[in-house]
Amino acid sequence: MFATNNGPSILGEVTAFSTTLEAGTNVQYTWDFGDGETGSGPAPTHTYTAAGTYIAVVTAENSSSGPVTATTTVEVLNAPIAGLTATGPTTILLGDEANFSASVTGGTNVQYTWNFGDNTTGSGPSVTHIYNTTGTYQVIVTAANGTNTLTDALEVQVVRPVLAIGKGASSAQVDTDQLLTYTLVVTNTGDAPATNLLIVDAIPQGVQVAQILNGGQQQGQEVRWTVAALSPGASVSVQFVVRAGSTAGTIVNDTYSVTADTNAGATGSAVTVLVVAPPEGTRVYLPRVVR
Repeated sequence: MFATNNGPSILGEVTAFSTTLEAGTNVQYTWDFGDGETGSGPAPTHTYTAAGTYIAVVTAENSSSGPVTATTTVEVLNAPIAGLTATGPTTILLGDEANFSASVTGGTNVQYTWNFGDNTTGSGPSVTHIYNTTGTYQVIVTAANGTNTLTDALEVQVVRPVLAIGKGASSAQVDTDQLLTYTLVVTNTGDAPATNLLIVDAIPQGVQVAQILNGGQQQGQEVRWTVAALSPGASVSVQFVVRAGSTAGTIVNDTYSVTADTNAGATGSAVTVLVVAPPEGTRVYLPRVVR
């Protein structure tokens, strides 16, 4: 007696079995399909629920003779993968979590592996990843199930704002009791917008604030400005005016900074102005500004 099947079979599809017996009448056939399921008859069918290799055993017997057995090996394959698509962000801020996902239009028991392009990997149909460095990365997902393998790729750019701040005085030297204008310039040299900027400048000792421009406000011994957003490559300038003291000396301003979301921020270097007393008879008295 011989037993055969029409495999290899695709998971979920029907496998057909048959037997060939040289002689015998009124034969009864029983089958063990190798997965815990049974059947009967000379040509049964069976649907396997898991991919793998199975040994099916058929037993034939009648009232005239003892049982005769035969075996046939069944290979059940996963359905081929088709239509793999990877999705995810094209641009993301440095430090933010990137969410990637993959899907297929066909295939069974699909396993997904990811290469994020920065020497790190992940697995599963949906993954998250945080990049530690700005740049452009190629993200590759591989789908495999033992029957076939497909890949898909996408590109993600990791960006961040980079702020720089500078400050200058309207003059390197000023007479006592005269006005002096400070200008602060903040520039975004990064490749992403900076948001919720806060520019802070400590008021130097020995001066009196005469005027604050560009919507700034004095809070204690600081002047502050807020800026909603600053695009890559853009700059913003703010100013305030002080009156020098009545004593000659040096005004040193070395405490000014800008901060923003996403940990963007910068500090500046010291700005020094010399205050001198004019020669007698040359002093010009300007009216004080009442705020």
